[in-house]
Amino acid sequence: MNIATAIRFAGLSIACSLFVFCMTGFITLLTGSLTVAAVELYSLLCAAASTAVFLTLRSGDSRYTDPSKKILLAALVFVVGGGLWIAFVSVQNISHPEPVLLPVVGAVVAGIGALINGSFGKTMQNMSDAQTPSLLVANAARLLTAGYVSIAAAIALLLINRTQLYRLDAVVALAIVLFTSWQAWKVTRTSAS
Repeated sequence: MNIATAIRFAGLSIACSLFVFCMTGFITLLTGSLTVAAVELYSLLCAAASTAVFLTLRSGDSRYTDPSKKILLAALVFVVGGGLWIAFVSVQNISHPEPVLLPVVGAVVAGIGALINGSFGKTMQNMSDAQTPSLLVANAARLLTAGYVSIAAAIALLLINRTQLYRLDAVVALAIVLFTSWQAWKVTRTSAS
């Protein structure tokens, strides 16, 4: 894959991640689901990482540039802050569960997010070759993982709809936040080297 195509793919991955972020943000407000909020948080991390990759590729460098590192640091602050809030509320909801409104709507939106991020990440992986920048390959894997996270959220929301087991929303949200924190750590560590 040549550098111009890689830059286009990085730009499109920003658009995909931001679209899923906005869509899940709206549905979080509508449903009150912590699981959907956790998917939103992961989408924010993907958008920031995609932006960093885009800026780095445009600069012609193969390692993260200073502006990209600043974007990743700012996103890390939001991911940590949002993750702590979701974790705190999740722990509270495990002992005192709150109902999730319209879990099927949340599941459909999570499914759409899985389709968008997963298919785009898979397309990026399939088009990669020996000349594809390693940052873009890692970004494709992150988007594919975002698809898997969204699938897990959709399944959890469908189970909640079926069983009315509202604690599941908090447990799955907590798991996604822990996973997102681990991914944020990996991205930050990569950008520092």
